[in-house]
Amino acid sequence: MRLANTDIRALHVFQAIVEHGGFAGAEISLGLTQSALSLHLKKLEERLGFTLCQRGRRGFQLTDRGAIVYRQARLILAELDSFEESLSELRRRVTGKLRIGLVDNTVSNYDFPISEAISGFLKKMPEAEIEVVVDIPEHLETEVANNNLHLALGPIIYHREGLQYRQFYVEKHSLYCGRRHPLFLDSDDEPKLSVLRQHPMVVRSYGGDEELGIIKNALVGSRVSSMEAAAHLILSGSFIGFLPDHYARRWLQVGEMRNLSGSDLALHTAFFIITRSSRQKQPLRDKFMQELVAILNRRLHEG
Repeated sequence: MRLANTDIRALHVFQAIVEHGGFAGAEISLGLTQSALSLHLKKLEERLGFTLCQRGRRGFQLTDRGAIVYRQARLILAELDSFEESLSELRRRVTGKLRIGLVDNTVSNYDFPISEAISGFLKKMPEAEIEVVVDIPEHLETEVANNNLHLALGPIIYHREGLQYRQFYVEKHSLYCGRRHPLFLDSDDEPKLSVLRQHPMVVRSYGGDEELGIIKNALVGSRVSSMEAAAHLILSGSFIGFLPDHYARRWLQVGEMRNLSGSDLALHTAFFIITRSSRQKQPLRDKFMQELVAILNRRLHEG
């Protein structure tokens, strides 16, 4: 069987379905409907002459042959990406798509260098495409490990084998309540821990251990997977919770939130550049990394 462009596209779809454990996650990742994903998978199975997976009420499960095809597809698609980037390097121009992963709500942080780095990268590499994926840290690490992202920027959950982590930034988080919360008009500038423990607290599904390490025995009222969800709950007046200072600034300025943190309640979250540990050159990633590091070094010297 000779691979056509349609086969390569179908293998990309199949790989995404497997790595997301079914169609739901792949829909978001690829921007395709479930019917389109099913059509790609059906055509691939017809080309191969056998079933790749079982899908139904019991969920998604690879067949034995499907597992073999998945392993081979990962190798083939990784080699194709590498081949395309190598050819571009030979032509002294970089083409292809750079895939970057970010955690949510970094756009309000003027000190976060990603927008400036993207601008500089695209000015120097005008023929390159760029894709930005926003997700929770755990998923970003998985996507880098699976070679679906060139790099990710954010806090880390696990130190995964096969990945490299380079710290480049520290983000300060403080404890906040909304205007409708009983503590908003409290006369105490820095409410005592014993008082804070009486109020339901929203914590992140990632990073929650750090938050609960600062306010031990907190009354956990809700767990969320994004800063936006935490902000909604805090603004409701029913919860206290930690938010990045740059993100909460807009509500502080209009009197919709209050900072409850004293000197002992600040939380500092380290951000890392996460890449795969590989000696193989990746021109797109390497060019972007050069741009990012140059910005960080310049800011360091500017003080």
